[in-house]
Amino acid sequence: MAKVSLTAPASAEEGSSVRVSVTVTNTLGYHSSFETEIFAGVTRILSKSEIILDGQSKTYSASFTMPADDITVLAWYRVTPATGCLV
Repeated sequence: MAKVSLTAPASAEEGSSVRVSVTVTNTLGYHSSFETEIFAGVTRILSKSEIILDGQSKTYSASFTMPADDITVLAWYRVTPATGCLV
């Protein structure tokens, strides 16, 4: 498992730039590769895949333009099989 924290404003004006960030902390007990994505509604605004060392965190940020309607911001991660060796 991992600990995930999403930071986004509670509201924004239509047409404004909205910045969101997600922090993923590796709590697995070993180094692992994580794929992390942020969505604004159905639009993926960030996709990163990298190794996060045991006990370490990575923070990713992205922006989108606020539409006229309400929108839900979603962040998720998955642990992906690492290829090669981390030395």
